[in-house]
Amino acid sequence: MENCPICESKVVEKLLVVNKFDVIKCRDCGLLFTYPLPSDEAINEYYQGFLFNKPSESGLKKQIESRTREIGHFFNLGDFKFLDYGAGIGTAYYVAKKLGFDSFYYDIDRQSIDFAKERLGLAEDSIIKDSDLSGLSFDYIWSDNVIEHVKDPERFVAVLYGALKNGGKLVIKTPQASNVEALFIAALSGLLYFKNAFKQNSFSTAFKASFLKRYWHCEPPRHLYSFSKKSIWKLIEKCDIPKDTVVIRDYYISGLKYSFLDVWSKIRNPFFKGVVFVFALPLFLIELPIIFLRRMLSVFRVISGTGLIVEIRKNLDLA
Repeated sequence: MENCPICESKVVEKLLVVNKFDVIKCRDCGLLFTYPLPSDEAINEYYQGFLFNKPSESGLKKQIESRTREIGHFFNLGDFKFLDYGAGIGTAYYVAKKLGFDSFYYDIDRQSIDFAKERLGLAEDSIIKDSDLSGLSFDYIWSDNVIEHVKDPERFVAVLYGALKNGGKLVIKTPQASNVEALFIAALSGLLYFKNAFKQNSFSTAFKASFLKRYWHCEPPRHLYSFSKKSIWKLIEKCDIPKDTVVIRDYYISGLKYSFLDVWSKIRNPFFKGVVFVFALPLFLIELPIIFLRRMLSVFRVISGTGLIVEIRKNLDLA
């Protein structure tokens, strides 16, 4: 078994097997990681269209509205160069362009690129072809739920930080390892993670990994890592980024997302949807006060959030 790839600790433990890969947890920094890592070819093949999920009109509108709030919150408006790295269908790219940024797009999935071209006006000269960003520089870089997918997180951060102009800002969003919030979301921790764990592991192993050790968000070959705050700080240190230029915060799941009611609302067959509603109504009623409690605990930051937001400013005067 390998040492932790972030803090290099030898104090690691195998939690379970997911899709024939071992999921391992570092007891020192809290990182969840995959062993062995899949090949570059396997990853590239896996991502071609796999994560592409063509949104409905209302879904696309909601994504754009959410991105508008986020981009407006994290970045100052103006004539700045903006990169959406790991852009997916390109809503952050689209919003940044609408807000007046000189906006650029990078992703490896051809279906997502084609969708962004067709629906969001992605121009060919706005597409970055080189993942290393060689010779390029940007005022702002946005990377939403990407770092957990890459084989070498240290190199990932170094590449993005290296492409920042002095005074620029990099924002990385990623799920948080072993967070507490997901314990309040039965449809996420139970139906999704326990169900997946039980496919290749004993009931005991699946239960411990899902609810006690909380292997959440490390799902190879999709998510190769799940980061704790401590492991992110270790990563920042390894990249020689001044700590006083970095802020790391929790983010929380809003409203009814991932609730049983949310899962039920996505059932398309009207008859099956009606049958499920009748039998699942008690679950809905039980879950509502739990959702309220979770929201209150998250408002006051009593529990750790489902994800992390890492804000990095590049100011050479502070280095």
